[in-house]
Amino acid sequence: ARNFNDHFDERDNDRRGWSLALRGRPFGRSSIEVGLEYETGALHARGDLSSSPIADDDVSYRFHAASFGVDIRWKARRGGRLEFDFRRESRDFTSANAFDFCHSTREDDRRDYRALLVQHLARGLDLVAEIRRLFNDAGFPGVFSSCEEVTDFVENRVSVGLSWSHRF
Repeated sequence: ARNFNDHFDERDNDRRGWSLALRGRPFGRSSIEVGLEYETGALHARGDLSSSPIADDDVSYRFHAASFGVDIRWKARRGGRLEFDFRRESRDFTSANAFDFCHSTREDDRRDYRALLVQHLARGLDLVAEIRRLFNDAGFPGVFSSCEEVTDFVENRVSVGLSWSHRF
């Protein structure tokens, strides 16, 4: 569940679903691990509020997602790991309001690519670097919508940092 602040009560929502994940080492005791996951469910948004004179959008949707990942670990004096992940998700918006031009009949195709490097530098100290690319392609079957300009995006993130942990 997600609870927005008082100015956005119509976006409060409950996301429920189920998933199945499989992880394993296909090459026996190797340092390569592969994972697959499938997830499905629905997000139910609160939607229009009777207390407001403005008609609010219903952002509810059903979703299906599939993921694939590979983790490669190495054990040397300073071990580490490299992770590659890909996730593809489809969202079908469920607004019953035919005049909600940004959500009625909308279908999103989302793709998320991620690479992560964790390199141990010293006891409890790691170098962490991540690059991530997220695409969202919104479609409005059979309807012209100016919302595509707002809902289509490509997001690129690069981060580098240090991680420190200590056991007490």
